Amino acid sequence: MHGLSSLGWIEEDGGLLRLTADGEREHAELAPLIEGVRGRVVAVLPPADYNTLVRLLERLVGAL
Repeated sequence: MHGLSSLGWIEEDGGLLRLTADGEREHAELAPLIEGVRGRVVAVLPPADYNTLVRLLERLVGAL
């Protein structure tokens, strides 16, 4: 999260993290690209494999 904070995309507000105006713009720009990749992955993987992939990616990101 420090990387997102240093980019000015998130900030702490009352103990919660929230997107800044810059973060909102980045999110709006990246969301269609992410959805496109997600759609391509969903198209080639059975649902159980897709769910496994998401769980593994969550673990990987959490460990970094």
